[in-house]
Amino acid sequence: PRHVARRKSVNTRPHVTLAIATALSLQAPALAAEREQATLAYSADSRCPDRAAFRSLVSSRLGYDPFATESSSIAHSVRITIQSKGNALRGTVEVQRAGQSKPGVREISSDECDSLATTLATGVAIALDPVHALDETPPPEKPKVVEPTPPPEPPLAPEKTVPVSEPADWIASVAMVGGVGLTPGIAIGAEGTVGLRFRYLSVSAGFRGVTNVGASRADSGDRLDANLLAGEVIPCAHVGIASACGLSQLGTFQGRAPDVISPSQRSSLFVALGARIGMEIPLGRTFSLGAGLEALVPLTRTTLVVNQVEVWKTPQVAGSTLLSFNGRFR
Repeated sequence: PRHVARRKSVNTRPHVTLAIATALSLQAPALAAEREQATLAYSADSRCPDRAAFRSLVSSRLGYDPFATESSSIAHSVRITIQSKGNALRGTVEVQRAGQSKPGVREISSDECDSLATTLATGVAIALDPVHALDETPPPEKPKVVEPTPPPEPPLAPEKTVPVSEPADWIASVAMVGGVGLTPGIAIGAEGTVGLRFRYLSVSAGFRGVTNVGASRADSGDRLDANLLAGEVIPCAHVGIASACGLSQLGTFQGRAPDVISPSQRSSLFVALGARIGMEIPLGRTFSLGAGLEALVPLTRTTLVVNQVEVWKTPQVAGSTLLSFNGRFR
């Protein structure tokens, strides 16, 4: 009986590739570094890579695209044909180099189209340009472009702190006043003021009226009645509960002697400057109790005369004490 020997399928792709390259490049000129150019005619089964994919395989092996257009006058030419033969695929590569009388032709079969195309592409690359095809040196990396470091931004200028002025508060006060030197004998009365209060300063304006207690008697035994009515301006400085104030008064002094035959009341101008120190005890956020001492220097001095006899004269300095109830309103 006749025995038919069957060929075993063995993975011989590296050897096949080398054989294809050797067969196709036997008549190639001496190795040179110039880039080769050739035309490509490509026909493949629909299951296989198309012309553009095959061209890319060869280009990736060489590091450049060796194929020109069909209409070019380049002398080298490459023809690739991949056909289906039963369950297998047969690839034919034909390389015609310039100056060669006959093209180099090689056939190879495979069950996988991708591996067949890769083998054929490697053989074509070596046949066209063995220098670049066999060069394992990786292409030089593109120089990295170092972006210039931008100059640092200038430091931000510190924000200027603009002091915010606090709004002024309205203040009001009523006080009981008692003193000596303002009228003959001891004087008592009342004072009322309104004004504006800032953080450490205040200014108030108001009215004061005092009268002597009972009927004071002069050295001659005559009784004397006197009243003092004056408007006033009071600027103050405040630290905590303490305060120091200036004081100016402008008004009228009225006096009479009730025991004379024809008593009459006479008036005179009253002007005085002075100072006050005081303190306030808070009763909450709005109200407080206050106490103060003040000294006044009359700039106009009044003299009381009974029966052509001088019985009283405004002293050079007068003193008073105050007890007040104060309010502060925003």
